[in-house]
Amino acid sequence: MVGRFDEVQNISTDGKAIETCGPITWELPQDEGVTITRVNVEFEDVNGRKCNGHSRDLRFAQGTDHEWMFTMRNNGMAPGRATARGEFVTRNGRVSWEDEVELVLPD
Repeated sequence: MVGRFDEVQNISTDGKAIETCGPITWELPQDEGVTITRVNVEFEDVNGRKCNGHSRDLRFAQGTDHEWMFTMRNNGMAPGRATARGEFVTRNGRVSWEDEVELVLPD
């Protein structure tokens, strides 16, 4: 499987949370029947400030889910560019990736 982040990641109106999400690309046949049991996320801004979270009890299954999404606490991240690091955890191991994203407040 391949993980990615959507280019835009939304900060809540009150600034206390980030709704993080992105697509899941399943690679068949090796991913058939696989379930992602946890998604770990870390954002790092241009000044080196970091914020991390995970999907807690959510599960994302091949054949059903084509996107992952959860809400995590915001540890002081401000709107702007950030490096986003993600990791899918399955019973077969871990898959990591990194993208550049834009953290934004709602309009």
